[in-house]
Amino acid sequence: MRYPLAECVISCAQKWEGESLRKLIEALGGQFSEVLTSYCTHVVTCNTSTRRYLEACERFPETPIVHPQWLWACYWSIYDTSAPPMEPYMTDFLCTARRTGTCTSLGSRSQFFLELGRYHTVEDYVGVKGSLMASLLRAENYDNCNPAWGFVSRQLQDTVFWGRQVRDMNWRRRRCLAQCLLTDLNHSEQALKLSKHRKEKPNALRRLATMPIELRRAVLSYF
Repeated sequence: MRYPLAECVISCAQKWEGESLRKLIEALGGQFSEVLTSYCTHVVTCNTSTRRYLEACERFPETPIVHPQWLWACYWSIYDTSAPPMEPYMTDFLCTARRTGTCTSLGSRSQFFLELGRYHTVEDYVGVKGSLMASLLRAENYDNCNPAWGFVSRQLQDTVFWGRQVRDMNWRRRRCLAQCLLTDLNHSEQALKLSKHRKEKPNALRRLATMPIELRRAVLSYF
């Protein structure tokens, strides 16, 4: 049996975390330390606001601070040839990525924090944060989108962590509008005359007129 945490000394940033994870650490071949010292090779925590987390960042900036999920990844990797990489399980990376509605496997930690500034710019411009911002990027159709979607699309469509969601969103919006246009074009002549008599524009045209100009151009170029 392989022990992924052999020669590792691990400390936990909170007491209750240490009590619940100590047996797992020792079962994987690691040593558990109740105090944070220079001999610790890792610090485990799921909270980036604890005193010990801040102390570890200040005193031992080179020591990896990982999420408890990394320990379970080590457990499931016992029968693999190598231990799982630590980067996707770094606590600050994992917690911040979860708040923004993305997953750490999409790219590197350095790339994420490089793009995070653009994400915060979008949050401030749109006026929604946290889960609301994540739901904006996962909306099922363009009717549920914020009117500032054009700005969101320009800022995030070429990013690693949110670009795919934005491109998929634009595709769904274009497909939904195409269905509306086809529905309007297939209306009977009597229905079209009735809409003209009422001085109402077809449903798809009304939606097209309310869309951001950047997305409107993309939709028109699609046809």
